[in-house]
Amino acid sequence: MNLKLETENTKIKIWIYILIIIVSLSTIVWFMFSIYLSFKSLGEDLSKNTYHILDIKQDNKNEVISILEKENIDYCKSMYKIEWYHRFPHGTPITIYCKDNDNIRLNISESNLIKYIDTNGITERR
Repeated sequence: MNLKLETENTKIKIWIYILIIIVSLSTIVWFMFSIYLSFKSLGEDLSKNTYHILDIKQDNKNEVISILEKENIDYCKSMYKIEWYHRFPHGTPITIYCKDNDNIRLNISESNLIKYIDTNGITERR
């Protein structure tokens, strides 16, 4: 009888050890997978830039042209959108999109145009 009881206790201990090993391995795999997803998500997020975009319409076109002329920035009459993003340490690339001409690309560090776009435009990450 005593031998049977010891055998049952041994079986229970073996099942407990197996259960502990399975739970431990599952926890380790889950933890490593979570770390992988975190780094992958972080890498994708860091590779995106924040763009500040202003659609030029009839109600704001004169004000935009006034700012561009005050700052001696070339522009086209058919412009329909301006966007900028910050690129450390290379400054602030600005693109003026034109319907009839080639787009105009500039690199300006400080400008009232940037402030105007921030105040009146939208922001998106891509």
